[in-house]
Amino acid sequence: MLSPKELDLQCKISIDRWVDLNSEEAKRLDPKHKETLHWFKVCQGPGGLMLDNFGRIFGKGADGRYYPYHINVDGKLIGFRISAKALN
Repeated sequence: MLSPKELDLQCKISIDRWVDLNSEEAKRLDPKHKETLHWFKVCQGPGGLMLDNFGRIFGKGADGRYYPYHINVDGKLIGFRISAKALN
């Protein structure tokens, strides 16, 4: 597992803002929020989506790099995280 800093350095996608996947804001921003939640639950685990120490959700691409679970809202990339899983 890479550290949050290592994830940011190797990632080709620059997230504009992170929002909690279970928040009202995420529901408002994501028109397919129920589908997004479904795929998060289905894809968790080895070889699928994982969380870093900040609770941010990443998945490993075919190229071996990790990419944030995100949506595009009016040209801004909104990454999802699970606040309750962030280490304090």
